[in-house]
Amino acid sequence: MSNYTFTANVYKEDDDYVAECAELGTTSQGRSFEEALDKLKEATKLYLQAAPDARIIPAEQRADLIIGVRELEAAYAQELDEPIEPVDIHLVGTTTFTVEPAYA
Repeated sequence: MSNYTFTANVYKEDDDYVAECAELGTTSQGRSFEEALDKLKEATKLYLQAAPDARIIPAEQRADLIIGVRELEAAYAQELDEPIEPVDIHLVGTTTFTVEPAYA
């Protein structure tokens, strides 16, 4: 069985870095770019181990999921009558990473 290669988008969010696997939607975070990427590799490996038949989520479906979460957050904040504080998030890099397949 060959290794899996995925794309990672890494964002700077306040003082932390957030890494997201573009194809699967797995995410992780760390205090540095490298730490976030290392944790993303581990999270993705565990995800594939837990869901060996996982499918790649098309970008437009991931965008719909993100929009849905944002709408839920807004509704919850409105219910609590509290504003959502803006978060400073920006893309700092895109790279690829490889995960070895898990063997049962």
